Amino acid sequence: MISLFDSIERTAILLTIEMTRKIEVSDATFAAVRAALPNEQQVVELVGVIATYNMVSRFLVALGVEPE
Repeated sequence: MISLFDSIERTAILLTIEMTRKIEVSDATFAAVRAALPNEQQVVELVGVIATYNMVSRFLVALGVEPE
């Protein structure tokens, strides 16, 4: 079966799920992210993007903002 996502994308999805649902990220997931991305700056940027989208969604839900 052909996967829709490559290994780097699957690792990013796993990180997103853990950051969103569990808040804390497992050591195994962070190790996989660091192995998948070539440098620490990309790791920080990925975590920042995920955290920003989580913040925006929580902000909108807290204020009861509905999609137009």
